Amino acid sequence: SQKSSQEEFCLSPECIEAAGSILSKLDRSVNPCEDFYTFSCGGWLKDNPIPEDSSSHGIYPWLRQHVDIRLKELLEAPSDAKELEAVTKAKILYRSCMNESILEELDTRPLLKMLRQPEFRWPVVGDELGGEYQWSQSQWSLLKTLAEMRNQHSKSVLIRLYISPDDKNSSYYIIKLDQASLSLFSKEDYTTNTSAAQENRAALLSLMVDVAVMLGAPKQAAKAQMEKALDFETKIAHVKTKYRSTE
Repeated sequence: SQKSSQEEFCLSPECIEAAGSILSKLDRSVNPCEDFYTFSCGGWLKDNPIPEDSSSHGIYPWLRQHVDIRLKELLEAPSDAKELEAVTKAKILYRSCMNESILEELDTRPLLKMLRQPEFRWPVVGDELGGEYQWSQSQWSLLKTLAEMRNQHSKSVLIRLYISPDDKNSSYYIIKLDQASLSLFSKEDYTTNTSAAQENRAALLSLMVDVAVMLGAPKQAAKAQMEKALDFETKIAHVKTKYRSTE
């Protein structure tokens, strides 16, 4: 009753699509005064059951999936001379990751090349490969390794470091420190002895050993050192807060 008779409604394809999306999530057969949740979300619940490989589902995972599909289509499209340089580079990176024949041919060589750098030399394979891969405790610096992991691979280890707006004054950006993520999903995977937690730890240990062996380490030596690595990560899990930061 308060609307002007001359007011126009948005009838663009985008507005119609948005309105249709909202209506599809409702269940208008339900009286909102009796069950407002089912009225407002019933359509969504019927059309989007929780996937078998997920413990929960919602609009954000749904959006993420559809964005990923759209990104895949864009990255697989032929390069255009008029497109942005960043788009061309993204397509080149995507194709390099999807070229399985080249990946099989390269095998472990790219990773071994990285392990020749002093900051990334790995004791578990150094004794076996020797030479340029040899690790020396006296010449190793934790600070330099953490810095290069962050600089070259944008990976936070032990401590997460990032730039974000100041919580007390959003007009400023500040450096923030946080606990880094663990290899397994939750702290409980390390600190409890449920069957699921034990299976997850065993699977992680098996993966670490397999990677070390793939890079040339003897299996027994790799297993002994990876057990120590898992024990160290377990100790870290015990001192972490329950809050799990995302990266």
